[in-house]
Amino acid sequence: MRIVLRIGFGLLIMTTMLALAAGLVGRLLPPSDTLLLKLPGKFSPGIYLLDVGHRLLYPVDDRETVAYALDPADHDWAAYADNPGGNWDVYRLNLFTGESHRLTDSPGYDGQAAWSADGQWLALLSDRGGRTNIFGIAVNGGLAKELSRGLDLKSDLAWSPDGKRIIFGTRDSNGTVNLYVTGTACLTENRRCPDNVRQLTSSGRGDYLPAWSPDGHWIAFLSDRGGHTDVYIVDTTCLDTTAGCIQQNARQLTHGVRATQALSWSRDGQTLRFVAEFTNHPVLYSIPFDCDLHPGGCVLQTLFTTTG
Repeated sequence: MRIVLRIGFGLLIMTTMLALAAGLVGRLLPPSDTLLLKLPGKFSPGIYLLDVGHRLLYPVDDRETVAYALDPADHDWAAYADNPGGNWDVYRLNLFTGESHRLTDSPGYDGQAAWSADGQWLALLSDRGGRTNIFGIAVNGGLAKELSRGLDLKSDLAWSPDGKRIIFGTRDSNGTVNLYVTGTACLTENRRCPDNVRQLTSSGRGDYLPAWSPDGHWIAFLSDRGGHTDVYIVDTTCLDTTAGCIQQNARQLTHGVRATQALSWSRDGQTLRFVAEFTNHPVLYSIPFDCDLHPGGCVLQTLFTTTG
């Protein structure tokens, strides 16, 4: 387990022992969904790996500002960006052993990495071309290829389960953040990049943190279009139609929860998890993805909280 050395020596020993013990216990237990959480200073600030099924929490980094992305094919590994030499690059880190490898080495900024479902590719933001755009690279090496062009403020990259598309957020001329989708065929085929960029949402406010369902049929995302940041869901079938997705009405699953992070799907694709802070401390909740179609509506189930 990676323990940052800026904590006190006594606390370092105790935290390291607890992390190793928790890691050993976690490996002896049946496989479970895992996700990364950012916990604020009122708890013990930093990035943590949460074993959702067994409610085990492993410390990863005591810096709240560092963004980590789990390798979907092997949850022992994560990608993150850091600038130890003054230049931002993307690294691959084993969360349990601390083994680390630098994956990019460009003179500008590389960061906000996202994994393909098979763990073989990374999408990332880079200004290596003079303007920040999305690039795709193979984890085992090779040239990066530009996957977006001419759109501002790319963020929140996420691959489709089949690896053929990447969804991302971008800001329009009015300052609104909408979601767009670009193809990735040029990474493995002799095709033009960017490939078939299409707009998915148009809310008039802001849409963030998209997450594909395991079957690729749905995209969940956070949006403040209703005044608070809530969970919404859209059908991806529109991406393959001539009309596209602009006129599609997103389904709203929560109301006024102030969702903030960790939006993800369960392995079976039946539930969504997200962190909300409307109770003044971060709580991980889950809801069935079709709960808005039930007579009782969307009832939040608490999966994890930092308070008693």
